[in-house]
Amino acid sequence: MMFYSDPIEIYEYGQARCGGYAILYAELCISQGYEARVVGNIFGDHAWTEIKLNETWTRVDSSPTGASMSDNIGYPLFYEQRWHTPPILAFAFENSSIVDVTSNYRSDGWSLLSWSTVVFTLVGAWFAVCLSIIWKYFFRPVSERSLSKRAQTLEAKYE
Repeated sequence: MMFYSDPIEIYEYGQARCGGYAILYAELCISQGYEARVVGNIFGDHAWTEIKLNETWTRVDSSPTGASMSDNIGYPLFYEQRWHTPPILAFAFENSSIVDVTSNYRSDGWSLLSWSTVVFTLVGAWFAVCLSIIWKYFFRPVSERSLSKRAQTLEAKYE
């Protein structure tokens, strides 16, 4: 089966994956004057559309998920509560902008790119660098001396 990503081809042939349906729905909304963007769950292999209604971004999943209409419109915790797979990283794509919207789709408000996660990662990286420096200047010279001494012993033994 052939899946399409061009909105015209999706409309003509009726075949797409979730990303294709999200693109088609976003294009239809934009053609009617609505602001719309496509959201991709980066590690979850799913995409949907967000439409701006009354200054609020509203989730619309136009792909055939098997869910009811009320589950596919609004209901931002659908993926966490119904599919039991909250997004790890969800980006919204609109024109030339990319926005991290992960926290909108998780009950814990967590986001891979949140400040707390970034700070935790930076502290972890700093700790790793410190360990690397300690290893390089304190332990490695000892092991290199031991190896050098062992090599000399072996050379003397086989001469």
